[in-house]
Amino acid sequence: FLSLQGYEWTSRIPTKPGAALADPGNWTHPYRNRSIANHRTVIYPRAGGPILRFTEVGNDIDRLNQAVKQAGGLTLTQHSQFRPTGEDVEVAMEVTAGWGRYLESHPETFHQPLNRGLRLGFVANGDSHRRAPGLSGALTGVYAERLTAPAILDALRQRRCFATNGSRIFVDARVRVDNGAREAFMGQQITSQERDVTLSLRTVGTRDIVSVELVRDGATIKKFKGDGSKELRVAFTDKQLSSGEHWYYWRIAQARSAPPLPGNLMTAFGHLAWSSPMWVTVQ
Repeated sequence: FLSLQGYEWTSRIPTKPGAALADPGNWTHPYRNRSIANHRTVIYPRAGGPILRFTEVGNDIDRLNQAVKQAGGLTLTQHSQFRPTGEDVEVAMEVTAGWGRYLESHPETFHQPLNRGLRLGFVANGDSHRRAPGLSGALTGVYAERLTAPAILDALRQRRCFATNGSRIFVDARVRVDNGAREAFMGQQITSQERDVTLSLRTVGTRDIVSVELVRDGATIKKFKGDGSKELRVAFTDKQLSSGEHWYYWRIAQARSAPPLPGNLMTAFGHLAWSSPMWVTVQ
């Protein structure tokens, strides 16, 4: 078991023309500036870092990023509404939480930053506001070299992670290019000299795997059905890609769907998982 210091940073962005970031009308009901949430999860190394309240920095997320970066920490987006900053300290997007499956209900929110060229992984957080972390219907799987704070933080920065809506599904996603000569793990980027690339997935569920889907540039391009077992291995060759950059991720579904129930002990009941994106640049 390893604990890291962190907190949820609250911020709201005005959509009313001319409204200032620091105007209390952004965060005071009835939100007269028609503001939207722009929250972040802040995670620090074991040494910790500043608790930077949004009112202390004029509601300016750039100042939050500066402080977190200086302390050696990182940030994750939250909820189904946010504006990505593009800063390197912001490493991943929360695609599901105890409150809802955001990638399912608002896919464009998460696809648009990727289409703009941002490198962001996928994570999941309970966001239960209770003292039982990891037990409220969303979990992040992390590929770390060891159970230490630096290794965990490095894995998140490198996007070696995946999201589930509660269960401990195993996800191993990779891409191979140039006739299999080179390979990249999920969260990574790779350049291909050829127009054909092969995406592979190995997943092990806590229940039978029902289906897996491969998403490219925001659209599902291939679906596989499960074979009635907890483990599934699949591969798909995406042929004749156009030159330029493409991104992929996998969506995995296992048997017996589970509803979002924030604050409840939903760890064993989750049925969905999403790999972090992989980026391929075709030359």
